[in-house]
Amino acid sequence: MNRLFLLLYSLLLCVLFSCGAAGKSNETLKVHGQAVQVIEKTDSCKLDPKNTYEVFIPERNNTVEKLPLLVIIDSHGSGKFALDKFKPVANQYPAILVASNLVKNVFEGFEGSILILIEDVRQKYPAGETVFMTGFSGGARIALGYGMAHQISGLILCGALANAEQIHALRCPVISISGMDDFNFMETAQYLFQEQLIPVNLKIELTNASHNWPDSMMLTDAFGFLCLSCQAADIPSQTKSQLALYSQHQHARTNSLKKQGDYLKAALVARNMSSTAPFNNDKTFASAYCELKASSEYINEMNRLKNSLDLEISKRQTYLGAFMTKDSVWWKN
Repeated sequence: MNRLFLLLYSLLLCVLFSCGAAGKSNETLKVHGQAVQVIEKTDSCKLDPKNTYEVFIPERNNTVEKLPLLVIIDSHGSGKFALDKFKPVANQYPAILVASNLVKNVFEGFEGSILILIEDVRQKYPAGETVFMTGFSGGARIALGYGMAHQISGLILCGALANAEQIHALRCPVISISGMDDFNFMETAQYLFQEQLIPVNLKIELTNASHNWPDSMMLTDAFGFLCLSCQAADIPSQTKSQLALYSQHQHARTNSLKKQGDYLKAALVARNMSSTAPFNNDKTFASAYCELKASSEYINEMNRLKNSLDLEISKRQTYLGAFMTKDSVWWKN
């Protein structure tokens, strides 16, 4: 009887332990192995419970004490949607991702809310001193505004850009990803025809998209560019093989874009790499850039783009003038 009781008691303990383990957060250490499990959750700031954010930390080696922080600002405050875009980014280049659910277009007091968010993350998660920021549309403008007032290590601006004076004022590299069908494309186009006006810290990438977040592959390339070119204590040092692999990938992108007839995009990739350490140690990027710009295909593409933009500008002027002269019937038509 006693043996039966002990057997039943042991089985009960096993069940209780199993249930307890199943209910635990995914933040616990693996019993076997050196990796820390993925963290993915919605959190809120202690100082402001309404200031909620999505957080994602990839599986990582527990010997890495601190990770860089990437703060993501979506124009509509859709933190979960924006965060999903960046998960492949963090898996390839380990970082803590936080996407605000509060800060969005025309949000007053965004600077204070972002400061509270960053401090809250540092108190709860292994975030180091290195902070990168990214945003889309109005979120990009907010990231830009924050970066002009605070020290950050790099910006990825999607669907919106700024004038040269503002970009010069930033003390970090700025990657602009702009869709050529985007209604804000004019903000980027100004630099394409006047290379001498491009600030040294501005790197431009183009897509064929309209006004949307770029895809995860392009975001991964952009964040990799920032991480591999950034010198910071809380960013794992990059080996020569990692740098070589990234450079090989960018060579492959350049060649692929060239084969597709996208000479402008290919030239921009080559320019970004040839103008930034440590990538500029590979001198073939500079020669590729010069070769692309001198090609008849590039010149013809730029002429077509200029004609298209001239047409758009003339159409815009027509509508701007119509604000003062046309009635509602004309606008409906």
